[in-house]
Amino acid sequence: MPADPASDVAHGQHVDPIEAALARALELAATANEWGVVSVLAAQLEARRRARQAPGIPDLDAERARRQK
Repeated sequence: MPADPASDVAHGQHVDPIEAALARALELAATANEWGVVSVLAAQLEARRRARQAPGIPDLDAERARRQK
């Protein structure tokens, strides 16, 4: 982990501090063999990254569920 979790030195990009915290918590949970917590944290991290990377593109699973109602 970089010294400053809010900056990604390798890529020169700003990293969301919440995502950095989630990633660190994910590491700690995995080290502690807390697999239920790992699952929740990984889902949260993935959802935040998807929303940031493509906010205008709908999530296919969510769209399918909406259409089936």
